[in-house]
Amino acid sequence: MEVIKLNLEEYMHSISDIKDKKSIEFANDAFDWWNEKYYWRRFPPLCLTHNKIHLCYLFYTISKNNEYLIINFLLTPEKDRGNGYAYNLLKYLFELITYKDVKRFKLICTPSSLPFYNKLGLEYWGIDKLGFYYSDFKMPKKGIKGIKKVVQDSNIDEFSNYRVRKIYNT
Repeated sequence: MEVIKLNLEEYMHSISDIKDKKSIEFANDAFDWWNEKYYWRRFPPLCLTHNKIHLCYLFYTISKNNEYLIINFLLTPEKDRGNGYAYNLLKYLFELITYKDVKRFKLICTPSSLPFYNKLGLEYWGIDKLGFYYSDFKMPKKGIKGIKKVVQDSNIDEFSNYRVRKIYNT
C-alpha cells in the first residue's frame, strides 16, 4: 500500500471508475467543495493505492495558525469498504501531522459514517445545521491510536464561552 497526493485531473480520472451512486455523489461533493475553496494546490487530497488502484480518498486542511487539522472528506467507495483502507489512510495522516505543531483536530461527518468513527473512539459534540456530526478534540500525540484517550480526557472546559457558542451555532 502506498499513499499518494492527487491533483485535480488525477482525482477526476480516479473517481470516474466509481460505480455506486452514493460514493459518486460524495466524491463529486468533495470535488466541488475543494474547487470552491481553491485547496487543490495547498492541500491535495491523499489517496491510498495498491498496485496503482485507488482505494480511498482523504481531503484535509490545516488552519493558518496550525491550531487545527480539519478532516473534510474521507471516502472509500462502497466496493472497497471493510478492508481497513480508511483507517490506514487516517493513520498515515495522523502520523504525518503529529510531527507538526497542530493542537487540535476537527471532524464533520455524515450520519452514515458514524459507525466507522465510533470504532476509532470518537464522540460527537453535536449536529450542525446540515445534519452532519462534528467533533473537536486535542491532537493525539500517539497518532490515531491515541484518539480514545484524548476523547476520554476531554471536557467542555477546554473552550471559552465564545468557542462553545461557535461550535453549537455551526
